[in-house]
Amino acid sequence: AAGFAPDAAAWLGVPLPHGGRLLGFLLLAPPRAHHAVDAEDRDLLMLIAHQCAGYLAEKRAAAALETEKQFSRFNRQYAFVAHDIKNLVSQLAVMLKNFDRHADNPEFQRDMQETVQHAVTRMRGLLDRLQRLHDGTAESDAATPTVNVAGLLRDVIARNGDGSPPFPELVVSAGARARTVRVPPERLAEVLRHLIANAREAAGPDGRITINLDTAERDLVVNVTDTGPGMSLAFLRETLFTPFRSTKPRGFGVGVYQCREFAREHGGDLEAVSSPGSGTTMRLWLPMYGGARAETTTEDDGPEHVDRANTVAAGG
Repeated sequence: AAGFAPDAAAWLGVPLPHGGRLLGFLLLAPPRAHHAVDAEDRDLLMLIAHQCAGYLAEKRAAAALETEKQFSRFNRQYAFVAHDIKNLVSQLAVMLKNFDRHADNPEFQRDMQETVQHAVTRMRGLLDRLQRLHDGTAESDAATPTVNVAGLLRDVIARNGDGSPPFPELVVSAGARARTVRVPPERLAEVLRHLIANAREAAGPDGRITINLDTAERDLVVNVTDTGPGMSLAFLRETLFTPFRSTKPRGFGVGVYQCREFAREHGGDLEAVSSPGSGTTMRLWLPMYGGARAETTTEDDGPEHVDRANTVAAGG
């Protein structure tokens, strides 16, 4: 047959069967002394053949499993990236919707430029995360900056939404005002954007959203509370944090799950407090940078109505 030729160095070919399949052949060179193959030799050769075939099958299965794990990790991260891209598209779509009305406004032009630059930065970050996943490298803790959560919250609130109510009210306790966490700032901002966007959707135009930042021992706690319809205990247990299950027509079902994974990755957590008819509080815990113990205090700065006058392009 084409592709085959005599091999003078081969003396005996032993098949390698496994699970009803032929995995290959074991070729033996001629023995040093002439020897006729008898039944005992055949039994011994087939025993060795089955052992070799089992080893080859196990090696192939391990390689296939590792490949499947790599695909699984990549596909899971791809779902997260697709979710983030969807949010970026929504933000840019709002900007385009306002373009005809505000194109001649210098403030809109400036904000449009900032919004596009912001989107480009976030997309580069997403590509960087995919590259690190491909290379098998993790984010360096040493390179991670500290983030003032109160300041980040003010920025996120100012750039969140489409300019329609409800407008989130921010309440910052005195003890949390200057506290920081050590996490990638853009990823934390994305978590906060997602929680606020969900609260806006749940509350509706006539509802209210309150964001409370406080301390609890060694943690900073962000409570995002809406006056929406709330969620049942069954939904909280079986659906809310389950990946790839979404109640939205075009949702990926990874948003809240991704937020909780981010918090746990950095030593914190995310939990939901809700019941039907009583609204929902999404509670994000993150350890404060330095691990200093802080006393929880009820003293706060009062509600902050963030200035949205210069956020037209971003949707504000």
